Amino acid sequence: MAPGRRSPFGELIEHHLTRLKLTQAELAERSDRIAQRVQVDQGVSPRTVARYMAFHTRAGTWKTPWPRYVRWLAEALELQPGSPDYDRFLAAADEMDWSPSQPLLVDRSSRVAT
Repeated sequence: MAPGRRSPFGELIEHHLTRLKLTQAELAERSDRIAQRVQVDQGVSPRTVARYMAFHTRAGTWKTPWPRYVRWLAEALELQPGSPDYDRFLAAADEMDWSPSQPLLVDRSSRVAT
């Protein structure tokens, strides 16, 4: 990825935030509610949302987001599993991994690995 460009994952988060008229903090709050449903204390923090959306400034900055974070963000952004938008979101998160030694977030059937 070229310096000064947002990742495709960050671009999709921005697109869906705009579509839903949400702030990063509101997205984080939604992910908290989803996390609590599965008995996890906290969802994706506002700081993490901001980092996912940050412009890339140097190589090797990002690692693959945690699969549960991606699922929670997708749900918080009202993306329906199996829809083209959902599949694009998962694929974009998978592209955040710049290290070939990291496990894939999305398997080849476009479902989140657990």
